[in-house]
Amino acid sequence: MISQSCKKPLIFWFGFLFYLLSATMLLGCKAKQKTITETTVDIQKFDKDSSNVVTINKAIDDHASITFPPVKTPMPECDSICDQVAQQYLGMINMVKQSGDISYSLLYDKYTRTLAMKAKIGETKTVTTRIYYNITKTLDKTKETKIPVRYTPDYMRYSAYFGWLAALFLIFRIVKKIYTLWLPKNSFSQ
Repeated sequence: MISQSCKKPLIFWFGFLFYLLSATMLLGCKAKQKTITETTVDIQKFDKDSSNVVTINKAIDDHASITFPPVKTPMPECDSICDQVAQQYLGMINMVKQSGDISYSLLYDKYTRTLAMKAKIGETKTVTTRIYYNITKTLDKTKETKIPVRYTPDYMRYSAYFGWLAALFLIFRIVKKIYTLWLPKNSFSQ
């Protein structure tokens, strides 16, 4: 038989083991929700390309002249009058215009009886720039999905609680029976 001094620690040891077993069963059976995470990356990339087209027009220097002969009509008396009026009007045409590299002149020389037109246009340069953009875009999406734990109906849950209570009651009765068998009766009275 087991001595009196060893019974009490043995009972506490079995009680401690029972406590660990019940705590492990109550806390270890809880199901965790699983999560699934999907991740995509967002990349934005801008490429810029340009090309220049340069058009150069050379300078233009142009001359033109018209010679006006003396006026001859069927009536010689009118020739001098008509010639004098024509010379007067042609002499009023003289003009010179200039702007930057561009100049125009229209001049009448009454001694040589010529109307001279001179045009000078400077060199022109046209630059056309074409810009091309290349855009690459990728979106970043993170999707987290939780997988739910299965649902347990109420009647099953309450019957499980009732089973735990019944098991606790039986364990309590067994522990009480062990106390009464191993410990002397006079130790309870003290």
